[in-house]
Amino acid sequence: MSLRSNLTTSTTWRDFDLSVVTERFRLKSPFGSMADELEREARRFLWISAKTQEPLVPSALVDEYWHALILSTSLYRDYCDNAFGFFIEHTNGIPGTSQQALQAHAEAYQRTLQIYEAEFQSPAPSTSWPDSRNRVDKRLDRYKKPYRLHLETTNHCNLRCEHCYPESSSAEPHHPREKIDRTLDEAARLGVRKITLTGGEILTRPDWKGIFSKSLDICDNVYFITNGLLLTRRKLEWLARQRAIRSVMGWRRSIFESAPVDIGVAISLDGLAGNALVRKNDAGAGVKAAQIIDRIALAVQYGLHVTVNTTITNEVSAKELPEMYDLLSRIGIDRWQIDQAYLAGRFRHSDLSSSELAWLEDAKAGYKYIIRNYLKEYPKIPNWRLEIVQVFRYDNLFYGFSPAASLDEHPCSYHFGSMIVEQGDRIRFCPSLRDPGIESISTAGSVEAVYGSEDFRAFLSRSISDLPCKECRYGKLFHGGCRANSYAYLGRMWDADPICCSLAPFVEDEILPLLPTKLQDSFRASLQGGPRPGDPEHIPTEQKRRRVVHIQAMMPVNGSE
Repeated sequence: MSLRSNLTTSTTWRDFDLSVVTERFRLKSPFGSMADELEREARRFLWISAKTQEPLVPSALVDEYWHALILSTSLYRDYCDNAFGFFIEHTNGIPGTSQQALQAHAEAYQRTLQIYEAEFQSPAPSTSWPDSRNRVDKRLDRYKKPYRLHLETTNHCNLRCEHCYPESSSAEPHHPREKIDRTLDEAARLGVRKITLTGGEILTRPDWKGIFSKSLDICDNVYFITNGLLLTRRKLEWLARQRAIRSVMGWRRSIFESAPVDIGVAISLDGLAGNALVRKNDAGAGVKAAQIIDRIALAVQYGLHVTVNTTITNEVSAKELPEMYDLLSRIGIDRWQIDQAYLAGRFRHSDLSSSELAWLEDAKAGYKYIIRNYLKEYPKIPNWRLEIVQVFRYDNLFYGFSPAASLDEHPCSYHFGSMIVEQGDRIRFCPSLRDPGIESISTAGSVEAVYGSEDFRAFLSRSISDLPCKECRYGKLFHGGCRANSYAYLGRMWDADPICCSLAPFVEDEILPLLPTKLQDSFRASLQGGPRPGDPEHIPTEQKRRRVVHIQAMMPVNGSE
């Protein structure tokens, strides 16, 4: 079968009306903003497929549009008949059966890009045709100009919390100021636009004001994370004054660039009665939630951007989520973020971790209550942001769900460009991923040298297709889950995330019906074929969770992981 001779110079393949499909794609697909580009690229792909008669491979994004076109069965058949003279069968996506099949698929994709460039006299646009050969360098480019610095200023803390992954306490020292200053100087050189200061507890440092001032000299968006106990009126007055002074100094930028000075505080509250089970002093006495709630209310009075961070570690706190919502929704906070505990640091040895994630079922009931009440007056939305990790994001209400464009994406691509520094100047990829990290800036000589290491390049070379999640129904929607959870709960970074495996079906079955119709459509459009966690054919379901040995003992030999 070959292209009819009278069609070799025809423009029917380019001009045939596909607007019905494109408009539906624009409205229904999570990639709707690219509808016009993907229509053009799908037409081009089908043209070179018909012309060459080779088994070519579309990009994942082009395949999304092709699939939408095929669903309009009669229209697609008419298009093929008029443009090519024969029907073009849809090919399969990325195979998952063997490494050989994956390699053959990758080679066919590269061949497709070569044919495309020869036919259209220009390379395929990278926005819709990513080239995996250069993907590590492209990912590294995000670190040449990081947008955010997450800086651990100390490992000293006035508390000894059960779930602290740096294992901070009053016995730990502050990080040397010269290391912190060097890191901030590097951040200034690289042009970061947001700085988050963490600990330990930053407010235990005698020079905390100096660190804040230097950070504000670099950018207008500075946040800090605190347990709240040392957050006094005097400290809040100083922070509010800095915000006012610097806003006046930079008024032109604030007006013309819509970039006001923003100082934010994130205060940790891990339950009501449950807070005392988690947040403890050196003597083992629990911190009452009332103490923290008073500090939260006080911070709100001073006009700072106030976030409450909640980490669920136990059944008591999980069952208190509805009551926490009723309280926090009334006191004027700007954001509430809820996350599940990572089995790392001190939590590995805590009695709280012995429940084998039993608290997650109670947390699900709380999540459902929270989201139902948060959206009860929709389309009117509360004037504060709600984030429940792997369950719900405030931005979903405006932009829909954001699945991976393809299984070639890195599972942590959303995190690229965020520079994480602990121990004053040691860079790691993610604060929650408790591997040994990459290297210190002082040892490597510069941030670029740290990120240019072979270990980091190897990490960036991975993709969702390296995970068992590539064949899961939720593989692209949940980006393969969280590497920190896989590493903490299974001891293997490139494995399934047991928390995501539990939450993903829950979101589809119980949270999705609570969401606006357009958001339900966005969710369903982001699913792919394949089994759900819990189905017999879902391989990660069969893996048994095992307790994690010491973090250092889990590291691969000679970089094999």
